[in-house]
Amino acid sequence: MFFAAVAGLTAQIFPARSPATGTAVAVLGLGLLARMIGDGVATLGWLHWLSPFGLLALSGPYVQNRVAPLLLLAAVTAVVTAAALVAAGRRDVQGGLIPEAAGRRPRTRLLASVETFAIRRMLRPLTGWMLGVGAYYLLIGLTAVSVTDFLSDNPVLAGEAAQAGFDELGSIAGFAATLFAILALPVGGFTAARMSAFLGAENDRRLTLLASQPVTRIRLLAAETAATAAAATVLVTGAGLLTWAGVTATGGKFAVDAALRGSWNVLPIVLLSLGAAVFAVGWAPRWAGLIGGLPGIGGFLLLILAESIAAPPWVRDISPFAHVAPVPLTDVDPVASAVMLAAAVVLIGAGLGGYRRRDLRS
Repeated sequence: MFFAAVAGLTAQIFPARSPATGTAVAVLGLGLLARMIGDGVATLGWLHWLSPFGLLALSGPYVQNRVAPLLLLAAVTAVVTAAALVAAGRRDVQGGLIPEAAGRRPRTRLLASVETFAIRRMLRPLTGWMLGVGAYYLLIGLTAVSVTDFLSDNPVLAGEAAQAGFDELGSIAGFAATLFAILALPVGGFTAARMSAFLGAENDRRLTLLASQPVTRIRLLAAETAATAAAATVLVTGAGLLTWAGVTATGGKFAVDAALRGSWNVLPIVLLSLGAAVFAVGWAPRWAGLIGGLPGIGGFLLLILAESIAAPPWVRDISPFAHVAPVPLTDVDPVASAVMLAAAVVLIGAGLGGYRRRDLRS
């Protein structure tokens, strides 16, 4: 009921569906994040009172059965509902309390070349992905001390984690190394999504005028690839720094260089995902999203499946994740990283060659 009221209020405030939906989803995400931080960090337990999910937890259904948190949630819901009704009576039909901008000044920054234009188109999606990935790894950092202390005090659970393949969850370095490994999934997905967006611009004929200029196909795709690789590096760097910040804020000991080494350790898999996506752009554009996700998401699922059914070692070794060292708990595996980076370079080169030869889908 609370989130239905929030959605009703944002629908009256904003004149368009996109900002109204985005704001309502942001409120939901912030509420869930506040609940998770309150659960994981004892000193921030007061955040439960600022989240509908936290209020539900404080009510303790079937245990404490507290009524006060539910009454507070009901009161807030009533206030938001009343605000939505008042706003509905004050806005114009097909409008909102915040009027839609009639126009805006021309924005000509980063339009001087193909490369700067690729950077310009990358900034907005990079911001959104950074908020999501960064919030998750900040939460990981904030909860690292409490989780590792809990496992240290419960050797039975620590032993079960070790049997599942997570041997060092009892230390902050081991905990971070385990969760940095899965960073390749969202960031690899980001690279595949950006290549799919590039193809979407091609299919919608938004690249027609650009491609008709004295610009080679290779330069066009290479600029997009370089901008995506740089953005992916920003994402993994931000994840490492925010994990370090979360651990430090809760009194844990975790060096910033160790955090960065742990997050940068997944860059070979991320670039392998980018290489697969670029290869698909040149040779199988309809399957770019799927092929780009194979090294990251596909490789992770293959590793989990192989370990679950005790598959032969060669099946497990197909997954790139089988060759990623648990950094910062140990040192980087230079051979495995070099092989993956070389494969990424080959895939990107093949994709550029295929894109130069095929027709534009316009």
